Amino acid sequence: MSVTKLKFHATKIKKIIKNDPDIGKIRNDVPVVLSLVLERFITDIAATTLDINSDVKKITPQHLKNVPQAKETLDFLVDTMEKYPDESSQPTRKRKAQTDLRQQAKVPKI
Repeated sequence: MSVTKLKFHATKIKKIIKNDPDIGKIRNDVPVVLSLVLERFITDIAATTLDINSDVKKITPQHLKNVPQAKETLDFLVDTMEKYPDESSQPTRKRKAQTDLRQQAKVPKI
């Protein structure tokens, strides 16, 4: 796979890595490899979600919350998924909901 066809830009991944004070220098190929791994990881989560919920046309956060229980290799995500509220308890405004979820999970905006 060519570096130009990466779904997640290696430069952004490198910036995230550099923000960690525990990590010193990294080789130039590390962000590229992490980009490929991240892409496969997300593809695996999406495929598992669709396997569990084959009748849905749109994946919702609630569908994603069920993935760790369905696939043993993803059980490390159970604690992370519990941080997010169920669909029924989310605010009605989409922009507000996205901001609230980002703050709850303390996810940096890229």
